[in-house]
Amino acid sequence: MNFQKRVPALALAAGFMMCGASVASAAPDLIVTAISAPAQVEQGEQFSASVTLHNQGPDGVYDVAIVNYALFISADTVLDASDICAGTGGVDRSTLEPGSTYTDTFPNYLFNAAGAPTGSYNLIAIADSRCSLGYTYVAESDETNNALTSGTMDLLASTAVIDLTVTLVEGPTNARRGNFVRPYVAIANLGPDPAPGIAPNGCGFYQGLYLSIDATISTADTLVSQTCMARLDGYGVNSGNMDVTIPADFPRGFYYWGVIIDNQDMLGETDEANNWGVSVDRVNIR
Repeated sequence: MNFQKRVPALALAAGFMMCGASVASAAPDLIVTAISAPAQVEQGEQFSASVTLHNQGPDGVYDVAIVNYALFISADTVLDASDICAGTGGVDRSTLEPGSTYTDTFPNYLFNAAGAPTGSYNLIAIADSRCSLGYTYVAESDETNNALTSGTMDLLASTAVIDLTVTLVEGPTNARRGNFVRPYVAIANLGPDPAPGIAPNGCGFYQGLYLSIDATISTADTLVSQTCMARLDGYGVNSGNMDVTIPADFPRGFYYWGVIIDNQDMLGETDEANNWGVSVDRVNIR
């Protein structure tokens, strides 16, 4: 399906107050003129895309050295906070002199499909923005025309064979509320395909650290730390410490350290039941 529709930036469409410099009488006017991306991707798959920016204003960009832009995946054609940010990028302001056009290509960015079901999505790119909508960085003559909807992308169920599991959880046996501790965690990928990791725009999957009154760990337990994980190759292992500060108001008592890998359920796995691990010893929180 080929279509293009100019859509307003979220901040003005939703009535938000824009944060940025005041607009000068002669100012740049940044727009997106084209988006290019694959027609189909799988959940969690990395893909390349490109966004074309154009300055149709009479002046260059002087507020910032780098002009930001972001690419979103949307269930409709209106950009809002419910849409998924697939990637962000930035170009040198010298590429956007008055009347200039510049095409920038995402270097294999990661599509973060957390919470997004399979289906067809619209591509929306917005100039002078990052994933957090509602803020502008460049004072422009028109702040309402920064976004463009152009084309669709089908999100398919992942065919990757991934099976993440936790093999070891160790933590201190004594800790005071408000103290900083570093439990040790080891994980493994029992499947042959890699689990996508951290990318410039987002996270492939997270690892959550929990405190639990029993030895069965679930997302209903208290999450005290969360880490965006690096790519884990097929049959690969990874280990390290997780940083956590015990909340100052945490109830005193004895707890198990627990870890859930992919605790936000961002990856499709062959076995979803083995993603957690628990410490042998409990920690006495005083």
